Amino acid sequence: DLFLVYYGGRSMEFTLNYNYYKSYANTGKEPPCDQNSGAYIFRPSNDTKNGSIPYATIQSARVWKGNNLIQIQFVSDKVIANMRIYGDLANGMELESFINSIDIADGVGKEVVVLIQSPNVNNDGVFYTDSMGMEFQKRIRNYRPTFNLLLNQPVAANYYPLNSAIYIQDANNGRGFA
Repeated sequence: DLFLVYYGGRSMEFTLNYNYYKSYANTGKEPPCDQNSGAYIFRPSNDTKNGSIPYATIQSARVWKGNNLIQIQFVSDKVIANMRIYGDLANGMELESFINSIDIADGVGKEVVVLIQSPNVNNDGVFYTDSMGMEFQKRIRNYRPTFNLLLNQPVAANYYPLNSAIYIQDANNGRGFA
Protein backbone atom coordinates (compact mmCIF):
# COMPACT_ATOMS: atom_id res chain seq x y z
CA ASP A 1 0.00 0.00 0.00
CA LEU A 2 1.22 3.48 -0.87
CA PHE A 3 0.90 6.00 1.94
CA LEU A 4 0.88 9.77 1.46
CA VAL A 5 1.71 12.13 4.30
CA TYR A 6 1.22 15.88 3.85
CA TYR A 7 2.47 18.00 6.71
CA GLY A 8 3.98 21.46 7.09
CA GLY A 9 3.63 22.28 3.39
CA ARG A 10 5.55 19.18 2.26
CA SER A 11 4.41 15.77 1.12
CA MET A 12 5.96 12.33 1.25
CA GLU A 13 4.85 9.15 -0.53
CA PHE A 14 6.14 5.83 0.70
CA THR A 15 5.44 2.16 1.17
CA LEU A 16 6.14 0.43 4.47
CA ASN A 17 6.65 -3.33 4.44
CA TYR A 18 7.88 -5.84 6.97
CA ASN A 19 9.53 -8.77 5.24
CA TYR A 20 11.95 -11.51 6.21
CA TYR A 21 14.77 -13.58 4.85
CA LYS A 22 15.19 -17.21 5.84
CA SER A 23 18.19 -17.52 8.14
CA TYR A 24 21.19 -19.44 6.86
CA ALA A 25 21.87 -22.70 8.67
CA ASN A 26 24.72 -24.91 7.49
CA THR A 27 22.78 -28.12 6.90
CA GLY A 28 25.06 -29.49 4.20
CA LYS A 29 22.42 -28.85 1.50
CA GLU A 30 23.91 -25.51 0.41
CA PRO A 31 27.49 -24.57 -0.40
CA PRO A 32 29.43 -24.76 2.87
CA CYS A 33 29.79 -21.72 5.03
CA ASP A 34 31.28 -21.82 8.49
CA GLN A 35 28.99 -19.33 10.16
CA ASN A 36 25.24 -19.64 10.58
CA SER A 37 22.98 -16.64 10.80
CA GLY A 38 22.40 -15.57 14.38
CA ALA A 39 23.00 -12.84 16.93
CA TYR A 40 24.96 -10.02 15.22
CA ILE A 41 25.32 -12.07 12.03
CA PHE A 42 22.88 -11.26 9.21
CA ARG A 43 23.23 -14.14 6.79
CA PRO A 44 20.18 -14.98 4.71
CA SER A 45 19.75 -18.45 3.28
CA ASN A 46 20.75 -18.85 -0.37
CA ASP A 47 17.15 -19.61 -1.37
CA THR A 48 16.05 -16.09 -0.37
CA LYS A 49 19.03 -14.16 -1.72
CA ASN A 50 16.95 -12.84 -4.63
CA GLY A 51 14.23 -11.33 -2.50
CA SER A 52 12.62 -11.17 0.87
CA ILE A 53 9.32 -12.80 1.83
CA PRO A 54 6.35 -10.82 3.20
CA TYR A 55 6.21 -11.12 6.99
CA ALA A 56 3.45 -8.76 8.12
CA THR A 57 0.84 -6.82 6.19
CA ILE A 58 -0.34 -3.48 7.54
CA GLN A 59 -4.03 -3.92 8.36
CA SER A 60 -4.87 -0.49 9.74
CA ALA A 61 -3.43 2.93 10.41
CA ARG A 62 -4.41 5.59 12.94
CA VAL A 63 -3.31 9.23 12.90
CA TRP A 64 -2.84 11.67 15.78
CA LYS A 65 -2.04 15.27 14.93
CA GLY A 66 -0.92 17.98 17.32
CA ASN A 67 0.65 21.41 16.92
CA ASN A 68 4.22 20.09 16.79
CA LEU A 69 3.81 16.39 16.09
CA ILE A 70 1.97 14.01 13.84
CA GLN A 71 2.00 10.32 14.73
CA ILE A 72 0.82 7.50 12.53
CA GLN A 73 0.41 4.04 14.03
CA PHE A 74 0.50 1.10 11.62
CA VAL A 75 -0.92 -2.15 12.97
CA SER A 76 -0.68 -5.74 11.75
CA ASP A 77 -1.03 -9.08 13.49
CA LYS A 78 2.77 -9.29 13.96
CA VAL A 79 4.01 -5.69 14.06
CA ILE A 80 3.02 -2.33 15.52
CA ALA A 81 4.91 0.62 14.04
CA ASN A 82 4.77 4.24 15.17
CA MET A 83 5.90 6.90 12.73
CA ARG A 84 6.48 10.36 14.22
CA ILE A 85 7.06 13.59 12.37
CA TYR A 86 8.23 16.52 14.50
CA GLY A 87 7.73 20.06 13.23
CA ASP A 88 7.50 19.35 9.51
CA LEU A 89 8.75 16.78 7.03
CA ALA A 90 11.95 18.77 6.45
CA ASN A 91 13.14 17.44 9.82
CA GLY A 92 12.65 13.84 8.70
CA MET A 93 10.63 11.22 10.48
CA GLU A 94 11.09 8.64 13.21
CA LEU A 95 9.96 5.04 12.90
CA GLU A 96 9.68 2.79 15.92
CA SER A 97 8.74 -0.84 15.31
CA PHE A 98 7.53 -3.42 17.81
CA ILE A 99 7.75 -6.94 16.43
CA ASN A 100 5.88 -9.68 18.29
CA SER A 101 7.63 -12.95 19.00
CA ILE A 102 8.87 -14.42 15.75
CA ASP A 103 7.23 -17.78 15.14
CA ILE A 104 9.77 -20.51 14.41
CA ALA A 105 7.38 -23.44 14.75
CA ASP A 106 8.07 -24.17 11.06
CA GLY A 107 11.74 -24.75 11.91
CA VAL A 108 12.87 -21.75 9.86
CA GLY A 109 14.80 -18.87 11.42
CA LYS A 110 13.71 -15.47 10.17
CA GLU A 111 15.67 -12.26 9.63
CA VAL A 112 12.92 -9.62 9.79
CA VAL A 113 13.61 -6.38 7.91
CA VAL A 114 11.67 -3.18 7.33
CA LEU A 115 11.46 -1.89 3.76
CA ILE A 116 10.61 1.77 3.25
CA GLN A 117 10.41 2.78 -0.37
CA SER A 118 9.58 6.14 -1.90
CA PRO A 119 8.60 6.09 -5.57
CA ASN A 120 9.42 9.80 -5.99
CA VAL A 121 13.07 9.52 -4.93
CA ASN A 122 15.70 8.32 -7.41
CA ASN A 123 18.81 7.85 -5.28
CA ASP A 124 20.93 5.88 -7.81
CA GLY A 125 21.77 3.30 -5.13
CA VAL A 126 23.27 5.90 -2.75
CA PHE A 127 22.12 6.27 0.85
CA TYR A 128 23.52 7.48 4.16
CA THR A 129 23.52 5.68 7.51
CA ASP A 130 24.37 6.70 11.05
CA SER A 131 24.45 3.95 13.65
CA MET A 132 26.02 5.77 16.58
CA GLY A 133 24.80 9.37 16.31
CA MET A 134 28.26 10.61 15.31
CA GLU A 135 28.20 11.25 11.55
CA PHE A 136 26.54 9.94 8.42
CA GLN A 137 28.41 7.47 6.24
CA LYS A 138 27.81 7.43 2.51
CA ARG A 139 26.80 3.98 1.28
CA ILE A 140 26.56 2.82 -2.33
CA ARG A 141 24.73 -0.40 -3.11
CA ASN A 142 27.14 -3.19 -4.16
CA TYR A 143 30.24 -0.98 -3.65
CA ARG A 144 32.96 -0.33 -1.07
CA PRO A 145 35.26 2.69 -1.48
CA THR A 146 38.37 1.01 -0.05
CA PHE A 147 38.32 -2.42 -1.71
CA ASN A 148 36.79 -4.38 -4.58
CA LEU A 149 33.64 -5.96 -3.21
CA LEU A 150 33.03 -9.59 -4.16
CA LEU A 151 29.31 -10.22 -3.84
CA ASN A 152 29.33 -13.66 -2.28
CA GLN A 153 26.45 -12.56 -0.04
CA PRO A 154 24.61 -9.90 -2.07
CA VAL A 155 21.79 -9.39 0.44
CA ALA A 156 23.92 -9.13 3.57
CA ALA A 157 26.41 -6.88 1.76
CA ASN A 158 23.77 -4.18 1.35
CA TYR A 159 22.20 -4.15 4.83
CA TYR A 160 23.57 -2.04 7.67
CA PRO A 161 22.63 -2.14 11.35
CA LEU A 162 20.81 1.03 12.39
CA ASN A 163 19.76 2.44 15.69
CA SER A 164 20.02 6.10 14.84
CA ALA A 165 19.27 7.32 11.31
CA ILE A 166 19.22 6.67 7.58
CA TYR A 167 18.38 8.92 4.66
CA ILE A 168 18.26 8.92 0.88
CA GLN A 169 18.42 11.89 -1.44
CA ASP A 170 17.20 12.23 -5.02
CA ALA A 171 20.16 12.39 -7.40
CA ASN A 172 18.39 14.91 -9.66
CA ASN A 173 16.63 17.41 -7.40
CA GLY A 174 18.18 16.87 -3.94
CA ARG A 175 14.81 16.05 -2.35
CA GLY A 176 15.34 13.57 0.42
CA PHE A 177 13.68 11.06 2.65
CA ALA A 178 15.01 10.64 6.19
